[in-house]
Amino acid sequence: KQQQKLQPQPTDRSRRATRRARREGERRGEAHDTMAAATGTTRRACASILAVWLLCGGFLCLAQTDSFRVKPNAAQCAKPKPVCIFDFDHTLHIGPYHCCGRLANEALNAVDKCLAEGFDIAIASANTHWAYVRSFLRNNIPPFRSLLQTEAVQTGHWYKTTTLNAVLRYYNASSEPQCAVFFDDLWSNKQYADATGVHFVKIIPDSGILANVEAGMQAVRDTCAC
Repeated sequence: KQQQKLQPQPTDRSRRATRRARREGERRGEAHDTMAAATGTTRRACASILAVWLLCGGFLCLAQTDSFRVKPNAAQCAKPKPVCIFDFDHTLHIGPYHCCGRLANEALNAVDKCLAEGFDIAIASANTHWAYVRSFLRNNIPPFRSLLQTEAVQTGHWYKTTTLNAVLRYYNASSEPQCAVFFDDLWSNKQYADATGVHFVKIIPDSGILANVEAGMQAVRDTCAC
């Protein structure tokens, strides 16, 4: 009993220090548990990605999955619509260059198809009869009426690189020429489309041009980013 009485009793200060030490130990233990759980989650995620990587052959697989596919940004997709550019004579128009012509087979259907598919429309023609071309378009292909006094309707230039560039400029598509397609009845005019980067499709007006136009629009869809 004498010895028990002589043993020092813990003071309030020592009790507080002990409690602080316990709380600190508990906090460290909780932090350790949280870190361990996070590490485990990270390791499992890495293991899953590695498994997919090995299964599909590295970057090729990642490029083909929705989770990792590179998507065009908003600015890229805000560009103007694709464009169907038509020659005039022996493409939309059959007959003399200055009068008395008629619509080529399926010409109106082809223009309507472009518009229905979300394409803008334009003309790139070497015909120098400015008034006749516009009169014919006004009377026979109504969708062109609002464009007759704009750069979307180009006439009088045999060097069609100039006219194609003017059309691209009008539709703010100069930096995206692959989003346009030029329909013409002469293979010799392909060189002008090639010089601008615009797709070229030779049409055969006597048998109908709609199938040619549909093929041209598909070529644009295959290369135009958005």
